[in-house]
Amino acid sequence: MSLDGNMRLGVDAAGYTRQKVPKSANYKFTSSALMLNNKPLKMHTASDAQLNSLRSQYGQPGADPGAFWTWLVKVVGKVEKAGIGNCGEVAAVALAYLKAKGVTETLDYVNVLDGQSMNAVVPHVIAVIGRGGDAQQDIGLPSTWSADAVICDPWDRVVYPAKDYDFFWRGLKTHSSSPGTLTCELVVRAP
Repeated sequence: MSLDGNMRLGVDAAGYTRQKVPKSANYKFTSSALMLNNKPLKMHTASDAQLNSLRSQYGQPGADPGAFWTWLVKVVGKVEKAGIGNCGEVAAVALAYLKAKGVTETLDYVNVLDGQSMNAVVPHVIAVIGRGGDAQQDIGLPSTWSADAVICDPWDRVVYPAKDYDFFWRGLKTHSSSPGTLTCELVVRAP
């Protein structure tokens, strides 16, 4: 598919996701937070306790990619029912939505990590449409992906060509202990 087609898929998935998951414990940190008197709108805010309670229902993912994807789809059902999620949950909702629609582009669930420590210091999770390539290889930075790759980040309410990632990651860099080393790690590719 083309970049334009993948952008349309991303916008559709992000819109669907924010309708299904309007609340987050940390939407206030997004670059496009909807604020009133310097506080996130109550209609979009969940407590940490609500999010932790939801997450306690997930259980553990399976070790192989197929089992992990099956687990992720079960998480999506719980998240949509509760209407609460942070970046990992909303990225999963977007990908599951696209997969259920029959999208044939590669759909990847990707961690953005602090590249120096390789842990989730940042941390952030994004949905990637059309990255292509080998699902098992180190995926590095979005600038190395297919020219048609799109990042769908419903948590931050943005969808953009992967090649433009640096502009959109300014906020992530402020929360990293080594902002010049951000990198990506594939968690799972939709089967």
